[in-house]
Amino acid sequence: MKLKTVTLGCKVNQYETEFVREGLLSIGYEDACDDDTAELCVVNTCTVTSEGDSKSRQAIRRLARKNPGAKIVVMGCYATREPDVVRRLPGVRHVITDKDRLVEDAWGSPQGEQRADIEQVRDRLAFPG
Repeated sequence: MKLKTVTLGCKVNQYETEFVREGLLSIGYEDACDDDTAELCVVNTCTVTSEGDSKSRQAIRRLARKNPGAKIVVMGCYATREPDVVRRLPGVRHVITDKDRLVEDAWGSPQGEQRADIEQVRDRLAFPG
């Protein structure tokens, strides 16, 4: 399955997105090229300013338009602050407000593998205390 990630905001968001991306690649997802359509899109949002909120919504809408049928997973500050608003955006399948539940709430492996594999991925994606 093809994967696209978008990160808005601070260095912490950049780190978290890369951490999630690496975990997904480790269970079989592949990065989508710019011209490819992705089946899974992960957006890490920002809410420091109203401009950050707006850019987050724009990024989600753009991904939905360019990747029809993709499962869009949204995380980050804006998703945590406004989960109901984010859920109503086109293409959004999951809003993650608790980083400890990323794997369980959003995805398994692309082949739908067993719970033991999801446990391994959760261990790989565990955010440092």
